[in-house]
Amino acid sequence: MKKTLFLLALACASMANAQKPLQMEGIIENEPDVKEVKIEVAQGNAYGEMSPAETIEVKKGKFKFSTQITNITQAVITRGEGENAKSVTALLVPGEKLVLTLKGNEYFYGGSKIYKECDEADRTLTPKYQDFMDYYQSAVARIRQMPEDQQEAAAQKIQDTLRSKNQAYSDAIQQYADSHKNVEGAMLYLASYLDAEKVYGEMSAEMKNGRVGQYYKAAIDYTAKLREEQAKQAAEEQAKLDAMKGQPAKDFTLYDLDGNPLSLSSLRGKYVVLDFWGSWCGWCIKGIPDMKKYYEKYAGKFEILGVDCNDSDKAWRDAVKKYELPWKHVYNPRESSVLSDYNVQGFPTKIIIDPQGNLNKIIVGEDPAFYTYLDEILSK
Repeated sequence: MKKTLFLLALACASMANAQKPLQMEGIIENEPDVKEVKIEVAQGNAYGEMSPAETIEVKKGKFKFSTQITNITQAVITRGEGENAKSVTALLVPGEKLVLTLKGNEYFYGGSKIYKECDEADRTLTPKYQDFMDYYQSAVARIRQMPEDQQEAAAQKIQDTLRSKNQAYSDAIQQYADSHKNVEGAMLYLASYLDAEKVYGEMSAEMKNGRVGQYYKAAIDYTAKLREEQAKQAAEEQAKLDAMKGQPAKDFTLYDLDGNPLSLSSLRGKYVVLDFWGSWCGWCIKGIPDMKKYYEKYAGKFEILGVDCNDSDKAWRDAVKKYELPWKHVYNPRESSVLSDYNVQGFPTKIIIDPQGNLNKIIVGEDPAFYTYLDEILSK
């Protein structure tokens, strides 16, 4: 009976809060020239989709903002424009008072109880993060002062320390979460740092059905929606690519590392993999070891033609040298039509062309299926 009354009282309190607007008092420190801020609130209180910005006047470093919301949601507060713009993402809780202090690129919560709990979590965990960032920034500054041929070795030496400090920060977050599982503000503050599905699954019934639990649920649902949309889009793109199978590969001529013209048609007679990549592409770089392995495994049975995209000439050459890429390479200038001719939308994209010069297989992303397919066609 007591539990039923408690839950009823909690529901009534939530309804009362939902009827009250969120009240925000903003304080901007040491920026007397700021005359306005722009605030975007999630569209219809939906997680992740922002409404048009509302411009709020700033007087003597202070501003006020009020909005009627029904769920905990996000707001983006921006001051300044262009390269000088500074934005923070704050959490709005229905019926609560938020005192938001903006100081440089930092911000601090104050106001009602839930925001004081957010602030306590922030002040507890920020020193660990700052320790990591201070070490990283000072290390980068030192390395930049070194001769270029020494920089890579120096960068390798700091990796263990960076990993250790990053792990210390991650551990601190987890420990704080474990000891504050039923503290609304703490769990709200940590929402963007934790595995939402895991935390939501471990919440007590009261937390799960309360406003913070529902915020986690909204985040989970939004992420699932995005994944579903991305999977659908990827499937549609792949279907378009698969429909190209058997069509003649459009010939092109680009310049190789020696400055000589190299045409795709000159490689006809064996399987060719067109590897659309760039030195800036993390997944492209991550796939290099497996590419090397298969290039050696089926030496002479196929050729790889690396088509570098969206790089400077120097960045391309430096990357080929740095990663010791043994296959053929050409540079694709921005004005080239090769990407549109092959409908390349993402990187890496690997296109397999058969010995007769026809499109055989197109795979977007660093996908193990690419290597499985190479085994199928080259191990015969």
